[in-house]
Amino acid sequence: ISFLICCPQAGQFVKWGESIAEFTELTGITVNFTNDPLDGLREKIITQSVAAPGLWDVTMFFDTWLPELTGFLEPLENVMPVNLEDYPPILADLTQRDGVVYGIPARSHVMFLEYRTDVFEQLGLEVPKTYEELLQTAQTISESDLGIAGFTMNWAKQPSMSPMPWINFVQASGGSIFDENGMPTFTSPEAIAATEVYRDLAKYAPVGAIGYNEGDSRTAFAQGKAAMTLGWSWYHEIYTGPTAAEEVRNNVGYSAYTPSAKGPGSSIAMTWPLGISSTSRHKGAAAEWVKWVTNPDL
Repeated sequence: ISFLICCPQAGQFVKWGESIAEFTELTGITVNFTNDPLDGLREKIITQSVAAPGLWDVTMFFDTWLPELTGFLEPLENVMPVNLEDYPPILADLTQRDGVVYGIPARSHVMFLEYRTDVFEQLGLEVPKTYEELLQTAQTISESDLGIAGFTMNWAKQPSMSPMPWINFVQASGGSIFDENGMPTFTSPEAIAATEVYRDLAKYAPVGAIGYNEGDSRTAFAQGKAAMTLGWSWYHEIYTGPTAAEEVRNNVGYSAYTPSAKGPGSSIAMTWPLGISSTSRHKGAAAEWVKWVTNPDL
């Protein structure tokens, strides 16, 4: 089977790859990873499904792509037993459309506010809970004599990624980017306030940060260029790992709430469901692979 997937460096995917030999020994099924660029993955899922039906068998996709992909994904209950009770309800919900389950939420994240505990201790700072506190803390750090910026984030245009911190601010304040009819609500009070803080935080960022994409921002924090950042929870393994600057990896704290206009708010969650092609000629084998990589032992 062909596994249409990006990001081969992700630790989770590395382990999946290492498990193929055992899976093949047990089942006789071989698995080929495609390792595509993230930015082109959605388009490839769609174009190959249309132009070359059956060319791929299993894929991972962002939950936000699901409305576009339902015509190319097999309802999982057609090919395997589906039990989502092991997953948080919000993530299980993101794999469904009109009551049909199209994927297993095999990779999921929430947004963390990460910060340098040593910097906060030196300056006598508390973890910010509101927009006002967040901006004031970033300013205090930037204007200190520590030589480090107050905040970093991805501000540059990047497909699928750029709006995420902004959406996080909106929803942490109790707002939504869509109304009950699915229409945009980008001019709500919560959205306007989120836009203002998203803009104002750039005043306390490293030089050139206005052009940072997600990876640039992650690298800046890991290298010690900024004392706070907002990003996905999986970044924590980088900030505390061997590739981070020593002063960073030994001094990273995080908060699972997001500062907002109203105080600490709930962070957004996202998931990459694991789904099967509706045109696959090996749906049974594809289902075995999905069951394999989502089994608790692995």
